[in-house]
Amino acid sequence: RDEPGVLADVTRILGARRVSIRVISQKGFGDKHGLVPVVIVTHEAKEADIADAAKAIEALKTSAAPVVRVRLETLIEALPDTGQMQQSTESGLIARYRDRL
Repeated sequence: RDEPGVLADVTRILGARRVSIRVISQKGFGDKHGLVPVVIVTHEAKEADIADAAKAIEALKTSAAPVVRVRLETLIEALPDTGQMQQSTESGLIARYRDRL
């Protein structure tokens, strides 16, 4: 939910599990239900710590949907018009798909 303190709760959960944030992006303001998507890219972390953090975030009263996790060590995308391969950085990926969040 788009409420004061929600991001603080999320970052506190990640920090308690030694998960460091690399990039965080919140798209706009809440919708008519007060919901807003948040994308967080972390530095390298243990899978168990990420899984534990995801459960804790989902348990927050302000969390309205399940956490979606995507392993993003290096993302390789096929360019649709040329078939060539392209590597995207985390921040570039967020910028490219921001309108779809």
